[in-house]
Order: sequence, then C-alpha cells, then structure tokens
Amino acid sequence: MSLRIAIKTYRNEMCIHGMPDSILRIICDITHSEELFTKQLQIREKKYNRMSSEQKRKLIEKQYKYVMGHNMNWKNPRTFSEKIQIIKTEGVTDSMRSLVDKYSVREWIKNTIGEEYLVPLCGVYTCSEEIEWESLPEQFCIKTNHGSAMNIIIKDKSTVDKRRVNNLIDTWLKRPFDMVGYELQYNGIERKIIIEKYIEEIDGDLYDYKFHCITVRYVTATPHKERLTALSSVALCCAASLPHFWGNNANIVFAHLACIFSVIAFCAKRIMRAQNFA
Repeated sequence: MSLRIAIKTYRNEMCIHGMPDSILRIICDITHSEELFTKQLQIREKKYNRMSSEQKRKLIEKQYKYVMGHNMNWKNPRTFSEKIQIIKTEGVTDSMRSLVDKYSVREWIKNTIGEEYLVPLCGVYTCSEEIEWESLPEQFCIKTNHGSAMNIIIKDKSTVDKRRVNNLIDTWLKRPFDMVGYELQYNGIERKIIIEKYIEEIDGDLYDYKFHCITVRYVTATPHKERLTALSSVALCCAASLPHFWGNNANIVFAHLACIFSVIAFCAKRIMRAQNFA
C-alpha cells in the first residue's frame, strides 16, 4: 500500500469514527506537510457539519474513550477533561470565542489586569501579503490567533526564507482548528496573523504558565519551559486535589514554587471573579 493510499484510508476512518489527530500528525510529519494536515481537517469539518447532534455526541464520546481509556461520565462529570466534553456538546458562547482568540483577548486582558501584562505587538495582518518585513525588528514571533501550535520564532530576520514562511502562514489561516478536538469555540474567529515582540528569560529559555480553572476554589497552574526543545512542565494545585481535574491521570510532578504560585494564583482568581466564574 502506498503512503498516499494509507493516508486516504486513515483519513476516512478518522473522519467517520472520530479518532484523534495524533496519528495523522505523525503521518504529516513524515511527509513534511502542514498543508496535508490542514486539508484533512477541512474534510473532517465537512463530515462533522453533516452530522446530527446525537452523531456528534457519539463522535466526541468515542474520541474521549480513545484518548482517556474510559467512558465519558455524562450524568456527573467531575474531572477537568469531562467538563471540556460537556462544553463541546452543549455549545459555546461569544465570550468563549473572544477569550480563545489570541488577538481579541488582548483587549480583555488590558481591561481586566492591565496592559503591562501583554507582549507588545509588532503588527496584525489578515494574510501574509500584508506583512511589512522591512519594518519588523530583527527578532520577533509570528502566530495565528485561532488555535495553537501555529507559531514561528524568528531570531534573525536576515536568514528567513520569507516565501516559505508566507506559504506556511497562509496554510495555517485555512486550518479549521476547531476540528482538531471538536472545540467549537475556535469556530467563527476572524483569522489573523499576529506578530509579537521576541521575549526570553536571561538563560535564553521562556517560561509561561497555563491555568485550568473551574471555580475560584479550584485552580491548577502548569509552568512550561524548553518549549523549543523537549517540553518540560510541572503543575501546582490550589485548594483542590489533582484527581478532581484529571481523574486517574494525575501523574504530575509537584514543584516547590510557592512564592511564584501565590502570585499567579491570585491573578487567576482575580480574572475569574471578573468573569463571574465563581
């Protein structure tokens, strides 16, 4: 069987049965094709839009079991992952879309905790042809606003293959990211290219923190580092046990970062109160 036929066969199985995109990503990595991955998501989107509500629910349930190894608890969802599935089936709000949009959320952050917490912008565009390369600094970061894993770190502008970068960005802009995990809050976002100032720590690395929040009482924070090489992360928990979020998959290393976490946990709670999540 040729690679092309194998990909087509898997694509059909993936779209019908709702398998996660991890295997497809591996295939796309082998063929070095971001465009291929985007096309498969577009095909998945067409099939998903033709499904009934019950078919979509069964699709999400099957994908959840495939990834997590157990059935979804629809009647009494307790873990963080289960609550995400409920959002997928019960619909999303406009406020959710504005918060996952990497561009529109900047205004929300500015009004909630202050503009000083935002990474400075170098430019915002709707397509690669609009990018004014000559006006950009020597170092910067390019990303799209409607999903994740679509970033380019530029450390030396003079060495960049601009044509290749432009083609890659335009491919990302066509990608229906909501079809990666059926998280429809990513659907309907006006897709943009964001170019931000390049930032790093004194050691050349970059640390960022991801929050998983359900109520003000339950907050987890995950610091990440070495994003350009092997991902290294630890998680901290505030006023809750990790199984409350992750079920039996709470294999996370605790770190002694009490001082840092006390600050970021306070910020998380302040943000949640502002959105009436309590």
